[in-house]
Amino acid sequence: MPKFTQTGKEIGSSECPAIVLGKTAYTTNQKVLENHRSTIAGVEKINEYRPSQAQDRGNFLEEGIAQWACKQLHAGFEMPEFAHQNKELKMGASIDAIISSDLGINISDPVTQEEYTFNGDGILEIKTDFYHMDKVREEWVIQVHHQMICSGFKWGIVAVLNQKGHLKIYPVPRNEELIDEIIYKVNEFWSLVESDEDYPPYKEPVVEAVNLVEVLKDSNESLDDLCGDYLACMAEARRKTKEAQNIKDGIIIKLESIGVEQGYTNNYQLKSQDVMRKKRKQIETDEEVPGHIFSIKEISNE
Repeated sequence: MPKFTQTGKEIGSSECPAIVLGKTAYTTNQKVLENHRSTIAGVEKINEYRPSQAQDRGNFLEEGIAQWACKQLHAGFEMPEFAHQNKELKMGASIDAIISSDLGINISDPVTQEEYTFNGDGILEIKTDFYHMDKVREEWVIQVHHQMICSGFKWGIVAVLNQKGHLKIYPVPRNEELIDEIIYKVNEFWSLVESDEDYPPYKEPVVEAVNLVEVLKDSNESLDDLCGDYLACMAEARRKTKEAQNIKDGIIIKLESIGVEQGYTNNYQLKSQDVMRKKRKQIETDEEVPGHIFSIKEISNE
């Protein structure tokens, strides 16, 4: 979707998650603040909006994904070529598509399995996410609620084309508490713009460890068993990997000792040769992508 909002005059829906959360994979609240201040001050920016390859991909596939999603939802859509605005709050939104169905849209949340029926017009937010974790991202929910504030629509849907080429569809029912939080953060943002003050340095939220014995109670023992089984399996896998590597090394040494790179036995074909491969260059950027960390450590009773 082309950008129809005006930096310095209104907050766009893609900027709102950073303002609410403090930081996203692409920017921070402070960077958004500085960008608006620069525009208001008349600082000329060359190529201010230069889409990345991922953004270009999303823009070119957008209408096709909308058609695909609406076919599954038995709905129609239109793609507005203007910004919806809330002038009082100085917010604007370039909505990907407006979706509707005369019979209402029945949709199940693929994560919670909760059922929803949406009536009237709503928001269709379209994403191409090649790091998709099979759940709707918090920043997308904020983005859709920003669009609700600007448009007056009461519900939204996020359609995601993932890395496997599958379409995932998530309902976004209106959350009044989130609406209030967004409005509070937006007012704070414009106050900072006018006062020339900055946001405090961003600090990663501290995640406290939960006593699962108290939370799970009856099922705690089965979780202990699963953790123990997992560590035992991983230890066995490491042992097997090391054992396989030792066997491989032995085969390589045997072939090298007779000067053979390729050969065969009664049951197997073998190849062992040195080759040159193209070096893969990795360019480090500030962009972050979703991932998942999983670890289990045995608690020592000593």
